[in-house]
Amino acid sequence: MLGGGNTVSGSNPSGTGSSISYIGNHAYAHSGLIGSATTEATQLKFSTGNTYITATLMLNGGVDPANIGNGINTIFYINMNGERISAIKTETNLEDMPSTMLYKVLIPANTDFEVTADSDFTGYNTSVTMTGRVYS
Repeated sequence: MLGGGNTVSGSNPSGTGSSISYIGNHAYAHSGLIGSATTEATQLKFSTGNTYITATLMLNGGVDPANIGNGINTIFYINMNGERISAIKTETNLEDMPSTMLYKVLIPANTDFEVTADSDFTGYNTSVTMTGRVYS
């Protein structure tokens, strides 16, 4: 299993990165801010063990740290075991659709899970947060 364990005792107490962390029967992952790309960029990537997770993903569209009035289109892809199961679009430019989307998903046991993002411009920050409940 990639990641795992309690990251609070490590050098990165916020637990940002592409892997998953566990606290008891809860799981979480925070991508941190990732620069947008015009090709798919990995936001989260981990493997589950012999447990399954009911999770909520918060998919945050691209924002411009230099000018908060700017925005872009971003598509987040949810992949399990190399197969794309969903594509979710956010938009932070005209602000006429959600810039953050919540996505609920059941992640089966022994699954390679990945969230990628593809945007129409570079230089913006995207991020993904996952919280979930672990079942054996």
